[in-house]
Amino acid sequence: MRSRRGRFVLFTVAIVAASAVVGIVQAGAADSGSTAEVATAVAPSLTDARITYRTVGAGSVSLAGLAGDLGGGWIGWFADARPGLDRLCCENGRTHGTHGAAGSCRLADGSWGSHGPGQARWPVSDRLMVLVAVRDGRAEEARAYHQGCSVDAGGAAVTWLDDLDEARGLEFLAGLTGDHATGDHATGGLAAVAFHANPLATRVLLEAAREGRSEERRHGAIFWLGEARGEPGLEALDTLLQADPTADDREHLAFALSISDAAGAGTRLERLARLDPSPDVRSAALFWIAQRGGAEAAGILREALSDDPSSDVREQAVFAASQLADGAGTEFLLELVRGRYPLETKRRALFWLGQSDDPRALEEIRELLTRGG
Repeated sequence: MRSRRGRFVLFTVAIVAASAVVGIVQAGAADSGSTAEVATAVAPSLTDARITYRTVGAGSVSLAGLAGDLGGGWIGWFADARPGLDRLCCENGRTHGTHGAAGSCRLADGSWGSHGPGQARWPVSDRLMVLVAVRDGRAEEARAYHQGCSVDAGGAAVTWLDDLDEARGLEFLAGLTGDHATGDHATGGLAAVAFHANPLATRVLLEAAREGRSEERRHGAIFWLGEARGEPGLEALDTLLQADPTADDREHLAFALSISDAAGAGTRLERLARLDPSPDVRSAALFWIAQRGGAEAAGILREALSDDPSSDVREQAVFAASQLADGAGTEFLLELVRGRYPLETKRRALFWLGQSDDPRALEEIRELLTRGG
């Protein structure tokens, strides 16, 4: 059986990967409709693209139907972006995509991310460029970029919708996040939804996260509620916590709380660490509390070491302590080794000190060996 430490490391890697990929998602085609060519005032920042500008009117045309009529290529539109997306482009060292001409993203590769150190910032904009791939008459893939990010379309045909109502766009993206989508397929539409400024985006994610949906869809939506939706996202996470979710879902909710920038998210996370009936959830909450940091983190870990009835949780508390940043982890472990703690706690603390490259940890181990010799 995988060790608890290994489980949390893999869980962390999976979550980070989820935040760095906008994947492929499936959706069925619906009614067809008609479109008309129009001129556009603002062109998308696409290079090497065969762009046709169209209008869909006031709701008479089904976007799924439009995808059926087109057969292939891409459908795109602008939407208002949530604050802080001026870095949403491609290639930040964590993605596996590649740049196209003149440093642009390649649409065919699915590369996206944020610019790394030393790279020029994109022009300031509060607009989001949404692109949905169409293959064999079906909408299959959703991506979103900051408007100023240059995207190399690789010669693809792009149908650009000048007048698409944001609610209709979000409804279309919601259809790309169905329960049949798995892996990366369950991610792309959710991420594109999360980047919208429109409040409806939070409701779309909440619906995707509700009990009864596929596990990957639930967990992806939970992640984006914490990562991208601020105070409304925290309210949605509260709604999910009050709906008697599974222990596995509560572990993912703990992570979402740890990455939320909403006031009060930390308090909810602490409540899970103290009161959740599942030792696994309490352990997860302690781990993310340590990752989140802050003045209260060490005190909560001490509380778990002294009060939690589960030896597994107490073991996780020691590991979580080793993850405290800026040398605080070493200080905490030294406190456990030197203080009046159970022998098993001291042994675990010594183990994690041995994994550290902090000189204080090595000196403590050397002194213990000298005294023992």
